Amino acid sequence: MNSPFPGMNPYVEDPRLWKGFHTLLIAAIVAALNESLPDGFQARAEERCYIVPPHREIYADVSVSEVFPAEPSATATLVRAAPTGIATLAVSERRERFVEVLDLTVGGRVVTVIEVLSPANKTPGDLGRDAYVRKQGNLLLSQTNLLEIDLLRGGTHTFMVPRAELDARCSYHYAACLYRAADPLHFAFWLNRLPDPLPEVRVPLTDSPAADAFLDLQRAVDRALREGGFARLLDYRLPAEPPLSEGDAAWVAGLVR
Repeated sequence: MNSPFPGMNPYVEDPRLWKGFHTLLIAAIVAALNESLPDGFQARAEERCYIVPPHREIYADVSVSEVFPAEPSATATLVRAAPTGIATLAVSERRERFVEVLDLTVGGRVVTVIEVLSPANKTPGDLGRDAYVRKQGNLLLSQTNLLEIDLLRGGTHTFMVPRAELDARCSYHYAACLYRAADPLHFAFWLNRLPDPLPEVRVPLTDSPAADAFLDLQRAVDRALREGGFARLLDYRLPAEPPLSEGDAAWVAGLVR
C-alpha cells in the first residue's frame, strides 16, 4: 500500500518510527543514485559513531553490579574500608548513517556527502548536534560538497545556510540545502510544503553544475515507506507527532479519512 500523502508522510516523523525510516531512506537514496550515476561514480552508505554519557539518556545513570555486605567489627580499629559496591556507567553508543558519493576515477575520493538530518542533529546541546556541526565545519575546509536534507518539522535550524535566508522566501515544512565546495559563498536550496511532492535535487559530481546527478527525493521516500511496511504501522486516526498546525491537521484529516 502506498502512502496517502503526495509528498512527505508526517507520521513517520514520530521519534518511535524515525530511526527505522531514516535507515531505509539512506538505503533508498544509495540505490536511487547507483541506478543513475554515470560510470566512474558510486554511492555508498556510511555511518558515524559517538558515545553518549549516561546523563544524556532517559534510563538510570548507574547500575550496581555487586554489593559487599558490611562486616561487623568488635573494635574501633581504623582499617581500610572495602567498597560498598561497584557501579557501572550506563553509556550507550549512537550511530548515524549518511551517504557518500565517490569518484572512482581518482581513487574513490569523496566528492559529495548527503546527510538526512536526525532529531539529535536538531537538538541544542545534544552530542549528535555537536558531532554534526563539527562535520559541517570540516567540510567547509575541504573540497567536498554537502547536500543536507531536513524532513523533520521539529527541532532547531541546523543547515549551513542561515535560517533567515530560507524564511525570507516562503513558509515551508521541509527543506534541502546544497553547499558546493567550488562555490562556497552560494547555497542552492529547495523548500517544500506538506501538500506538495518532494523535489528532485542536485548532487554534484564535479566542479561543473552541468555534470550534476539528480536525486528524486519523493521516489526515495516512497521506496523507504513501502519497503519498511509503514502502511501497517501508521494509525492515521491519531494526531501526528510532532503536532500539525490546525490548518495542516484539517488537510491531513481530509486526505486520510
